[in-house]
Amino acid sequence: MIEGYLTKQKNGRYAINGAEFTSGDCLEVKIVPYWVTMRIEHDGHDYYLLNDGLAFYPKKVYARYD
Repeated sequence: MIEGYLTKQKNGRYAINGAEFTSGDCLEVKIVPYWVTMRIEHDGHDYYLLNDGLAFYPKKVYARYD
């Protein structure tokens, strides 16, 4: 399992500790006190996180990927 802060790379993709993610990849985001399953998507300009009823462009979010 990879766990840490989701950071934006120079190529525009998000990564946790060097492991890059692209459209369709699922991960869990810590929204205290819960872990919420979200999917990485791309809107034609930038990557963002999405699940049923919640979507955002992360600035600083703690996440994990298994």
